Amino acid sequence: MKPSLHPKAILLSAISGVLLTFSQPFFDISFLAWVGLIPSLLHLKRETAREGFLSGMVLGLFYFTGTQYWIYHSLYHYGGFPFVGSILLVLLLCLYESIYTGIFGLLVSHLSKGKTPLIISAPFIWTGLEYLRGMALTGFPWSVLGYSQHGFISLIQISDITGVYGISFLIVLINATIVELLYTFYSLKDKPSSLTFSSSFPMVLIKTAPAIVMITGSLLYGQYNLQNLTDLMETDSLKVSLIQGNIEQDVKWNPLYQEEVMRTYEDLTVSVTQEEPELVVWPETAIPFFLNGNKELFERLVSLPVTTDVPLLTGAMIIRDVGEDFFSVTNSAVLINPDGKIPFEYDKIHLVPFGEYVPLKKLFFFIEKLVSVVGEFLPGDSYDIGEVKSARFPVLICYEVVFPDLVR
Repeated sequence: MKPSLHPKAILLSAISGVLLTFSQPFFDISFLAWVGLIPSLLHLKRETAREGFLSGMVLGLFYFTGTQYWIYHSLYHYGGFPFVGSILLVLLLCLYESIYTGIFGLLVSHLSKGKTPLIISAPFIWTGLEYLRGMALTGFPWSVLGYSQHGFISLIQISDITGVYGISFLIVLINATIVELLYTFYSLKDKPSSLTFSSSFPMVLIKTAPAIVMITGSLLYGQYNLQNLTDLMETDSLKVSLIQGNIEQDVKWNPLYQEEVMRTYEDLTVSVTQEEPELVVWPETAIPFFLNGNKELFERLVSLPVTTDVPLLTGAMIIRDVGEDFFSVTNSAVLINPDGKIPFEYDKIHLVPFGEYVPLKKLFFFIEKLVSVVGEFLPGDSYDIGEVKSARFPVLICYEVVFPDLVR
């Protein structure tokens, strides 16, 4: 019986997954991203669509497990999950994400049979699937390939137009270009040397031109941006004091520590007023009570910006829906003005899978049992903008900072 996937394909896909892992933080060997897909792409051009899907799955499992293994630590140490359950959830998550790289392998293999150049199929398919992965099930845009180039300052300036996905596109384009060149040179190895250059030069030029033009254009744009940073430095600014109470996650909501948490943030806030900030910011879910669930503590909180005469932006949990045997909350940010009013609220839209909600729990009933310790949050439905002294600002809460379209 013919094996479903050749061992060589498994090895090459695994090598690509490992190389891409090492290109990302914390290993940060960023140049590996520009060659990391080559082993996998070399074999994808010769595989069937089914084999391409399996190869892509192997690539994804190595890549996503290598870059997201740390999630188990958060689930186990801070989320209250059992150790085995934490490991299983991470593996399940990586398996889900690997479906996208599996589809990448399937489509690239299929299109290669139709003579679609790899320099066209690979970058467009990879980038499109990365974007889709960042949107489906509220989105999971970790391990985006473009993040490997965070230190390549001149190149990543183009992301103010394309987002990080534009960087991913360039990376995959370079990988695909190298693979196309390798195949071109391999096909000419048995031809007379006198004919090799004349016959290969036009094809080499055609296959390298897109990469050369796009990389050169991106670098030139980046240099132009960097030389004009003074324009940004001359814009109006808002003096902000950021408060970090350094409260342990597992004691923040313990009633025994409620007074200590409140006093810590109050004292730190009062201490920074001598710096004359125009806005004070507390962290996500900083207050140890439901904003609309404790009148006494709410009035105490509101009185702080009244006393300091400085607006306060703080993370808070707000009860939104109450039933006979349940209640649902939002992970929110609220702005409290010195007049004691709350002119701005924002409810977190992109919730953390398995941390703030259970995806597909009706379909995968076993997941809900496995993560029964997870609270159910309601997602927000609008990207609201706050304003302090004519300075307008959005709020991104924790996990939302990894969504490039929100940050931009």
